[in-house]
Amino acid sequence: MVSKAYRKCLLLIEKMVKHHYLRQINHEDLAKLISKEIGADERTVEKYARVCVQWGLLTPHPENKDVFYINLLEADREMKEVFDRPMKQLTLPEARS
Repeated sequence: MVSKAYRKCLLLIEKMVKHHYLRQINHEDLAKLISKEIGADERTVEKYARVCVQWGLLTPHPENKDVFYINLLEADREMKEVFDRPMKQLTLPEARS
């Protein structure tokens, strides 16, 4: 059993893919998406941005802290485990060796 916040983060990553964010997203667009899909309160936006990073679904860019890399492979693996279905998207990028 996983928390509601974790489920919402996985669905948020799926929404990013729907909006054509496949590799990275900037903080402003992330905040807009969280506001639209989860809640517009500033604390909510910061919480979900923080926990997506904490759970490994997003990774901050090493030089620009306003950009996040999206970990689609991890998100897809977790979607299969939590929701018993793959992420809704056309194709996943090939795994790097």
